[in-house]
Amino acid sequence: MAAISNIKLIGRDGNAAPIVLGVMVQEVDLSDKLSREAQHSGFVAVSWEDASGKEHIYRASLPKELKYGRMFAYPSPDQNLLFVGHQNEKYEPVNLILSPDGAIKTRLTAPARLSRNVHAVSNSTELNPVMSFHWVNNTKLMGVDFQIGHSDYHEQRYIILSTLEFETTEFEVQGW
Repeated sequence: MAAISNIKLIGRDGNAAPIVLGVMVQEVDLSDKLSREAQHSGFVAVSWEDASGKEHIYRASLPKELKYGRMFAYPSPDQNLLFVGHQNEKYEPVNLILSPDGAIKTRLTAPARLSRNVHAVSNSTELNPVMSFHWVNNTKLMGVDFQIGHSDYHEQRYIILSTLEFETTEFEVQGW
């Protein structure tokens, strides 16, 4: 049994949307009305169960004037870690890796940009806070997307799950 299961993003309205697990999948299941309402109200918390069935909740401290919160969460492929991202009340990025019991294992900061001389994005532009976490086709890695400056491009990087550090040579750049 996975250490983290039954993961749901919770909206400001109190409704929850289950997270969909897999590579190249939509982050949450929006097949029912309550899930769509949760997404529309803005995700502000994530809940999950640990291996013993105990429920845990992590609530984001989002800016009060931010009408629609943008919180995201996704487990590692082995479901032993939970990656969480949002902005705090000062609009600063909060990117965490949580253990099954909700303890913070580490805080993530944007690494140095690797995608220099790619597309029409200025080489002096750095990576913005995390945009999303997702699985890739290698279960020893976790994908992390960063917006490049204020451009329409993002750089995908990889966290090595055994060390919780960013891989320093591999990246992909994609536009919207």
